[in-house]
Amino acid sequence: MIASTKIEAVQVSVDVARTCLEKLVKNGEADTALALARSLAISEAEPGFFSRTFYSLCWGISGGDVEIVLERLNPLARAYTTGNYELVNETCIAILRENTKVDQARLYLALSREKAGGLALAVTEAAKIDVNRLLSGRMLVALGELLFRGGEVDKARIAFRTAVRNETTSLTLANWAAMLLADGAKQQAYKTLQSAIHLDPKNELTLGNMSAACFDLGRLDEAEKYARELLTINPNNRSALINLANTLLARKKWSDAADLYSARLTLVPNCADTRTKLVYCLAQMADWTALGHQISYLCSHREQLEQAASAPNPWVLLSVVDDPELHQIAARRYAAKFNSIAPIPLHDRVPKSDKLNVGFFSADFYNHPTTQLILGLLKCLSREKFAVHAFSFSPKTSDGYMEKVSAAVDVFHEVSNLSVKDISELSRQNRIDVAIDLNGVTKNHRLGIFAYRAAPLQLQYLGYPGTTMCSQMDGLIADDIVIPKTSERHFSEKIFRLPGSYQINDRLFDAPVESVTRQEVGLPSEGQILACFNSVHKINSQTFDLWVSIMLQVPEAFLWLFSDEPIAKSNISERAKERGLDPDRILWANRVPRAQHLARHAHVSLCLDTFPYNAHTTASDALRMGVPIITYPGLSFASRVCASLLTELDMKELIAETTGDYVDKAVKLLLSPPKLKSLRKKLRERVDGATLFNPEAFAEGFQETLLHSWNLHLDKNSRNEKND
Repeated sequence: MIASTKIEAVQVSVDVARTCLEKLVKNGEADTALALARSLAISEAEPGFFSRTFYSLCWGISGGDVEIVLERLNPLARAYTTGNYELVNETCIAILRENTKVDQARLYLALSREKAGGLALAVTEAAKIDVNRLLSGRMLVALGELLFRGGEVDKARIAFRTAVRNETTSLTLANWAAMLLADGAKQQAYKTLQSAIHLDPKNELTLGNMSAACFDLGRLDEAEKYARELLTINPNNRSALINLANTLLARKKWSDAADLYSARLTLVPNCADTRTKLVYCLAQMADWTALGHQISYLCSHREQLEQAASAPNPWVLLSVVDDPELHQIAARRYAAKFNSIAPIPLHDRVPKSDKLNVGFFSADFYNHPTTQLILGLLKCLSREKFAVHAFSFSPKTSDGYMEKVSAAVDVFHEVSNLSVKDISELSRQNRIDVAIDLNGVTKNHRLGIFAYRAAPLQLQYLGYPGTTMCSQMDGLIADDIVIPKTSERHFSEKIFRLPGSYQINDRLFDAPVESVTRQEVGLPSEGQILACFNSVHKINSQTFDLWVSIMLQVPEAFLWLFSDEPIAKSNISERAKERGLDPDRILWANRVPRAQHLARHAHVSLCLDTFPYNAHTTASDALRMGVPIITYPGLSFASRVCASLLTELDMKELIAETTGDYVDKAVKLLLSPPKLKSLRKKLRERVDGATLFNPEAFAEGFQETLLHSWNLHLDKNSRNEKND
């Protein structure tokens, strides 16, 4: 009896809806009728009738003609899935010739054209589709995926969002979450995927996307859990294997991650992202033999990088090969997804007499080298000329550095939960004139912010020693040493040079502890100490062999390195033994607070730089503490940073011209204590008065460079307006 009553109530509602719909159509209220038909068609009340009504309104036809079109559409799915793309193509063209509004046919036409190898043609066709004329969530997802593959990100976003509106299923939610992840809206993606998992706990796409979302949020335990859960359902799921490998890499389980990346490459050799991640794992383990094979592959297949199945990580390549051309190729391929984004129109430019709004954007506003370096500059920029904003998408920490950044700027924006598009919009709302990206393509970057155009002038600075190849990144702040005129061709950005070294240092950090003994830091009571506190992934076989050559000529010296990785320590010890050096002469520094790290430099005789990725912050740390560092500059920005610092301090005698000169300089200093003592005295004198360690003085040159770049921007706009 109760069930019968419910059925009658539903039928009354359906009858009322049909009557309302008929009246709307009769009265010519097409938009309202269409909206009602859509909502009823995706409900469970007589979906067939309301779907036909919906399509008749969309297509501008009625009655039996709608049935005929629907009957012609039905075989298309079967023809497409069986690979009969010629039949799909012919049928769709015939339908569209009769009625251009039948967007189901247009979608199948676009998909079949992509299968035939014409992505550009497929996307052109797909871009004509009105998502409001599609009901099926599955079809809208297919449309969104095609548009996304073709770089039509904004249109893809609309398709995915409409799919969720029409059908809330695990499929539509998982794809919408993937779009949110691509936009950088990580928390929203995570919540969306929770809903998707509730609907279907074993859906592979949902589990894979949830693993990726957890990874992006730093929830590594969950990321690994969902990846392994997916692999129990489908051991061959590629996204699960990659998500698991990425999670293991983030947890510094280098060997396990390397095994998974290697397995992936046996299936897809042209997956450049996987190969560069494998390179990074091998470098962290100091597995230089396997690393050499991978580097040789990348260098000999450079023409494939731009066509690779996935984009390489340009940052990884900086540390393993001194080849600006290869770096540029990798960066161009990596930037392709950002260069496909259409920038949003900006506010009118600010007159020259106004104070400039400058925004610093970073994922590293915590106890990170970039923040340690730049704090002083943020404080010292002239508030008469600039209003300083910071946009932070950094992880939450309790180290106090985010609070220091907030206190150093005029306005602090915490934007970690916003999408890149929303952050860009927030920047425009705050009328930021110059947006300064402090990340480049380093970990947790948000280059999409600048693809949408966060400010009239967008510059890269400090965090990444290379080109982004992003079309919306206008300039890069550097100096004459790190980017000589002859190297500008390897950068898409216009180079703006500071008067001295590009690197700023904050001198207001915690003072080093008064003293630490050799015993307290794990050093022998006697013997000269050669040190390199760089991450072990910057050390390669060529550099290490130079160090061994130095050590063999200075038999009482010890080499002090830093690594948390037992495999790396073992591999380096084995290499030393092979080269005739007693592994006991290699010492390993522990990870300690910054103040203690600086204090232990008191026991270092000489620092040795790495090549091709130099010491950056670790170099300025050594110089600040009065310890000379020998460097050998190469062709790339990353390989010339230490030379920039030494040139600024007028310590060019520490810059080697060849690898042989690198060894000779180190040996001569170590075998001549008076000469080394004199050099250290000179260095301390240079440091005391250096702009490098004086944020106030550095800010003067930085401000001039900013104003110069802004004036050039205004002049360029003025010329463009005249030409228009």
